[in-house]
Amino acid sequence: MHSRIFIIRTRKEVADGDFESLLEIEEMQLFLHLDYVIQSEEFDEDMKWLANGYEINVKSEEFQTDEGVKTFGVIAESEIPKLIGQLRIVQNDYMNELRNGINNIDPKNPDISHIRYLAGRRMGFFFNVINYDLMDDLEYLNYILNGKKEEIIITESYDYHW
Repeated sequence: MHSRIFIIRTRKEVADGDFESLLEIEEMQLFLHLDYVIQSEEFDEDMKWLANGYEINVKSEEFQTDEGVKTFGVIAESEIPKLIGQLRIVQNDYMNELRNGINNIDPKNPDISHIRYLAGRRMGFFFNVINYDLMDDLEYLNYILNGKKEEIIITESYDYHW
């Protein structure tokens, strides 16, 4: 299956030139145990996928960089409560999936691979914020809840397969 890794920066980081991923592709691949990771060539489509996935608005905005004008995705501060709400739905769905899966395990003959699957890292959208490791959507929810609820700028996206 395929999904995306989004590189997240603040407006100040973009203005300072800190808009590229700090993680090497090989690091992403090893960290998440993926078949492959490549920089996406469909950034606009990825922004639509992100917007549709979380039912939020992601607008395109041009930024002047040392390398010329670049177009990045921007999630406005006013969209953050919607994003939080959608991430909470994902969190609740995941918790219910875990509860149901654990309740259906045969204690006399537990399926170790199924337990590992339930407890393992979820695969879906991942996020990279400067000075943080890759975060899945549930970790990103905690990051947002524990930090500033400010606009989000997506500077890059990576396609991955697991």
